[in-house]
Amino acid sequence: METLVRDPIAFLRDQFIEKKRKNAKYSISAFARDLGLSVSFLSRLLRGERPLTVKQAVQIAALMGLDSAQTDRLVHSAIKRSSPKNRKLAQKLRDPSESDERLSPTYFEVERFKAISQWYHLAILSLTFVEDFQSSTAWIAKRLGISKIEAQDAVDRLFELGLLEVQGKRWVQSSKNLFIKTQKSELAVREFQLQMIDKSKEALKQTEQEAFDARYIAGSTLAVDRKKIPLLRERIQKFQLEIAELAKSETYTDVYHLNLHLFPITLKEKKS
Repeated sequence: METLVRDPIAFLRDQFIEKKRKNAKYSISAFARDLGLSVSFLSRLLRGERPLTVKQAVQIAALMGLDSAQTDRLVHSAIKRSSPKNRKLAQKLRDPSESDERLSPTYFEVERFKAISQWYHLAILSLTFVEDFQSSTAWIAKRLGISKIEAQDAVDRLFELGLLEVQGKRWVQSSKNLFIKTQKSELAVREFQLQMIDKSKEALKQTEQEAFDARYIAGSTLAVDRKKIPLLRERIQKFQLEIAELAKSETYTDVYHLNLHLFPITLKEKKS
């Protein structure tokens, strides 16, 4: 998948050639249909006469079933080749049901989330609310403990997706809350949660009193009737919203992540 990094157009050409090799009757029309593009646009795209937009990259990644890493490379390559004027178009990636009001929730489909599934993307969005926030990738990298390259790439992507915007000279999050809709187990969401679990492990290993006072990590082991799992999930989701509401303040100093884990530790009994 290295072609994804160098040139997304070359990647699409390779995909078409491979499909053509497997099925001689496979046509540009069929490829356009599979990618959700018009035939004329796809033809110009493959000839290098039109660039691949971020929105199209996300759409193509979803329709082709690319994994999180592949989607990340494809979207990143599209961002690098896009015009600054096209950044406004990325606003359309947001769900049309959302309000334009800054504090309203933004609902992202999973395929859109794939582009920002690395943990520091959401952390950067929350960081914009911290009182000493600086619109600088160097400052962001230092506060999050990531490289300047990672910070720059993430900021570029957040702007392209319409999640960051400029107000005056300050970068601000375009909407306050993000809710990722999932109806089944999704690779990108699992990878994000695994990253956050690793971050919680790092926090738990810190033995200083200051670190202890700054965290709260606890758990409960209890017997559960599986029929009540939907009810428990609903109550946990409500609790998350209540915590988010309770955390609201006039000023913010840090960015936290709340992990909630409810999972079985007993093995399912095999039927004889």
